[in-house]
Amino acid sequence: MQKFYKDFGCVANNEDDICKSSFDCSEFLNIREKARYPKKCYFKNRLYDIGESINEEETEGQCIYQCICTEKIGKATFDCVLMECGDEDIGDCIQQYSDLGKCCGEIICDQLDTLKTCEMEGTTYRLNEVMELQNDECYTCLCTEDFDNSIIPSENPNCEEIKCVSAIDFFSDIQSGCVPIIHRRNCCPYEVKCPNSKKDAIDLSSRSKEEKEEKEDAVCKFGDLTLKRNEILVPDNQNDYVVECSCKMPPILTCIGYEKI
Repeated sequence: MQKFYKDFGCVANNEDDICKSSFDCSEFLNIREKARYPKKCYFKNRLYDIGESINEEETEGQCIYQCICTEKIGKATFDCVLMECGDEDIGDCIQQYSDLGKCCGEIICDQLDTLKTCEMEGTTYRLNEVMELQNDECYTCLCTEDFDNSIIPSENPNCEEIKCVSAIDFFSDIQSGCVPIIHRRNCCPYEVKCPNSKKDAIDLSSRSKEEKEEKEDAVCKFGDLTLKRNEILVPDNQNDYVVECSCKMPPILTCIGYEKI
């Protein structure tokens, strides 16, 4: 959720303890709740008119370009071009990247055994391969000559925080009151959950017995429901999937999706 808030220009109210902080999303929520700008797109605290494009510097490293604010079914939404890198099936070859900001690598097939290797989370990578992390899914690293896996990703000079595009992909849904769903083994939202008055309900067992008035920035509003910090919705059980939502980091619900075991 921290990356989602960052994408939408929200600011933590407690920088010293981000995980327990609520966030100030007043500018975006004001636009969303009052529907003041139904024919405008919003990205990183800026409004875009229909036909206006995001500066490509703003989406650098996200493998999308030519993001234009367009109107679809009466709503403003971003329409972007996804950068394609050709055939993904490279067999026993590898893709080498000059840096983590590159979307497409160079396919190398010869003399792989002569290349320097890096070890990360039990997997061996070759020089200039991108390393996808399982234990720190919000970071990606590059195998370099001086890579040191003893340095944690957040402090490692050869690692970078993953750039999500949720503010672009799901803008119109979020503007309509939906919230992002993040897979518990991933960092970026992949889907949204929208209010459903017939199904949504607060899990009463999560309610605090202490009745106290919460500040506006310490509650989560979802449809007609208002959840206090740490209160949860009754889980949404789908066929082989579960979505659990809680007011963990107000003012927007944190929804985690995972497969049933």
